[in-house]
Amino acid sequence: MATRNPGPKRSPFERDRDLAQIAKLYLDGKEQSEIAQILNADRPYSLSQQTISNDLKAVRREWMSIAIENYDKTKQIELARIEEDEGRILDAWDRSQTPRMVVMRESRTDGTIDRQTQEEPGTGDALPPLPNVGILTALDRVRARRCAILRFDSHQKHDDLDTAIWAVLRAGYEVKLPGQ
Repeated sequence: MATRNPGPKRSPFERDRDLAQIAKLYLDGKEQSEIAQILNADRPYSLSQQTISNDLKAVRREWMSIAIENYDKTKQIELARIEEDEGRILDAWDRSQTPRMVVMRESRTDGTIDRQTQEEPGTGDALPPLPNVGILTALDRVRARRCAILRFDSHQKHDDLDTAIWAVLRAGYEVKLPGQ
């Protein structure tokens, strides 16, 4: 069985240059045979269509590697932002759950009694905290963003949030969503 003489080999520099040119020509819509003709016009030896095919596979692998790396970095950055947003929302929820202190004041002007109710921290009678549906909604949206990025079931119900919202509505509080 006769062995084939593959001909001269390209130097690593020539191959890198060829890969860049192959990528450009491929993006311009050229077929592998056209790419081979263009590259072969400038050299004393010929590159086969199979060599061009192998080089194009290497170019695609490199593009995929770059795309995956960029996607992973972008995903990490967005997850970090979500984590920060969730922390701020949970802090706001904790602040909203501190009991409100109410002071009743009476003042007499012109023989009439004027009664005012004011909230002052640390004085007066403690009232239960007002539930803040806007905070719960924001928390739900942040968690939905995380689920979408991690490709969890984004249609999954958040039972804790639903329970909290219905408790607020049953208690007779008016629900105002952000932006209303």
